[in-house]
Amino acid sequence: MSSPHLRDATAADLDALAAVAAEALSTLPLWTELIPDRGERRAVMAALYRGMFADALARGGRVRLAEDEHGVTAAALWSSPGNWRPSTLRGLQALPGMVRALGLRGTVRLMTVSGRGSAVAVKSHPSEPHWYLAVVATADRSRGRGLGTLLLEDGLAHVDARGMPAYLECEPHLEGWYRRFGFGVRQVLEIPEGIVDGAVLDHQLGMWRIPSHA
Repeated sequence: MSSPHLRDATAADLDALAAVAAEALSTLPLWTELIPDRGERRAVMAALYRGMFADALARGGRVRLAEDEHGVTAAALWSSPGNWRPSTLRGLQALPGMVRALGLRGTVRLMTVSGRGSAVAVKSHPSEPHWYLAVVATADRSRGRGLGTLLLEDGLAHVDARGMPAYLECEPHLEGWYRRFGFGVRQVLEIPEGIVDGAVLDHQLGMWRIPSHA
């Protein structure tokens, strides 16, 4: 198996990027609680992530991917300073795929429930200019090859070169991994009741990193 190489993503990569993100992140507790059916969950996530990647490319974000002889195998999405808020266009782009997977009633329910959680994240998001790591994902076939680390280090080098801090949100079990790269917990984001089983997941972490040279 050849070593993957990194490159900037383009609009031609959107479907592959969305597929990798949906596959890699579909087992996170937040998603498994929101959409129990695996097939429906991946279909909805692919629609949502396709919109996210397209939105980032259109608004000056940085989308990087790792590619080997089989195609795209890992990806990272960084929203540029001031462009981290979800756009209305992103939501509209995802709607057809969500309706196909869940039906109209299921889509309305998901949007209502997830909207409550998103409101917490938006309200708590740092006001200082920063780069926002929205996605880092590795396809199942490439787990254990260090591609997540490779992409994260690549992105942080870009951010550091611009003297900017970085921010992300993650589930608690990922805290230790992100600390390895200089992130620290800035805040705890409580998940509103009724979104997921509190015994499974009751909070996420907002993590902040200052530039390495600061």
